Amino acid sequence: SKFVHDQANALAQRVLLSAKTTEQRVQLAFEIGHGRQPSKSDVKAAVEFITTYNEQSSGQPPASQQEVWSGLARVILTSNSFLFVD
Repeated sequence: SKFVHDQANALAQRVLLSAKTTEQRVQLAFEIGHGRQPSKSDVKAAVEFITTYNEQSSGQPPASQQEVWSGLARVILTSNSFLFVD
């Protein structure tokens, strides 16, 4: 939805401006999106997602960092951990 995309773009921008390394950005995205520190497996999966997103240009121009991090933000914002509280 447009709302999710807008929120993901805002989260991505905040993460890109506030943290320098990929791991720091992943940690911040989880803290903002889930209200918790990411587990080691969360960090590993997120870094793999970012790496894969960057590599999958398949003849297209490389994705901007905003686009890449917005993609991860959409994953975080639409995950079960975000949508449901136990």
